[in-house]
Order: sequence, then C-alpha cells, then structure tokens
Amino acid sequence: MKIEEISKQFAVHLGVESYLLDQLVIDARRHGMMVFELDLSALSNVAELCQYLETEFKYPYRTAGLDAAIDLISDLEWFGNTRGYLIVVRGASDSSNVSGVFASLLPPILDVWRKQGIPFVVALEEKGLIAFEGVTGVGASVAG
Repeated sequence: MKIEEISKQFAVHLGVESYLLDQLVIDARRHGMMVFELDLSALSNVAELCQYLETEFKYPYRTAGLDAAIDLISDLEWFGNTRGYLIVVRGASDSSNVSGVFASLLPPILDVWRKQGIPFVVALEEKGLIAFEGVTGVGASVAG
C-alpha cells in the first residue's frame, strides 16, 4: 500500500504492518500531506487521551473533552494544509479503553473531512485490530 493508493480516500486502514506505516509516512510527506504519528500505549484514561490529542494536534486554544477533540481534529485549519492528513496510530491495545474511545472519534471526523474534500487517512498498526473493530462502518480496510 502506498500513499498514491490511499491519499484520495477518507478511511481507516487497519492492520498495517510496521514497515508499511513507515513507508506511508515517507510517501505522505513527499506528497505534501501533513503527518501525525500517535502512540496510544502510555494513555490510561480519557482525560489523558484528550490532553494527548490537544498536544499532538497543537490545538489553537485550550480544550476539554471528546467533543472538542472531534470538532478540532475535523478542522485543523490552523495548519493551512490542503494536501491532506495522514494519522498513523501505534500502541492501540485490545485491552485499553482509550483505544476504543479513540476509535469512536473517527466516524464523525472522517465524515467532516469527506465533505471538505481534503484527504484524511488513518493507518493503524497491525497490533490493534480488535480495538478498532467498530470503525469498519467508516470505510475501514484491512491491509495485507
């Protein structure tokens, strides 16, 4: 899988092997996409997830809660990028509530990006498939 294959999609790609994630990051940057590399492994609760997302996505103002995360990640206008976004997710754990909560944020975010016509792609490493199982209704695919 290369960025040329997914950059016009608004999807979550599940089970992407580590070497492919690395190549996707290189390809996305080469095509002018902004890349966010998230690691959920150290997060133990929703408050930590909200703070982590605020830091990683460099929100333009302080926020609180998951609704704010959805609103801001659905926008990202402060970056001024029209070429698209690649979100690489590592450290999702099947036993972590945080992974499931993060997965639940994706459907409304993807819907907004689809309406804006700017590519927004999430690629999840192969280890976290079960945690993201419920996202399949938003155009998820399993890489192989």
